[in-house]
Amino acid sequence: MPIRLCEPLPLSRKDIAIAHDRAYVNGVLDCRLPNGFRGRQPDVAESPLWTTGSFLSAARAALNNGKVVCSPTSGFHHAGYAPSGKMPIVDVIQIRKSAAVSHLEEL
Repeated sequence: MPIRLCEPLPLSRKDIAIAHDRAYVNGVLDCRLPNGFRGRQPDVAESPLWTTGSFLSAARAALNNGKVVCSPTSGFHHAGYAPSGKMPIVDVIQIRKSAAVSHLEEL
């Protein structure tokens, strides 16, 4: 079976804020709050836009083509609504649920 790689689309702050406190999202992404990995590094702060985007891009692809997909990312279910001091920064599972309920995403 051939494998096709697809570039994921990053999420926006607004996308992440549907499942997280907006002040928390902005604080982490602006490197004012710890990012869950005991730091405030800009590259780590930017990571959830892409990792969460990868997960949702894979979900959309599965729904569109009915085939097996993979997002090589993990650990999303540990995050809380607001700062917890733990990794990861965002909860992609809750974002996906919230997006579906809010009709912000076609899932």
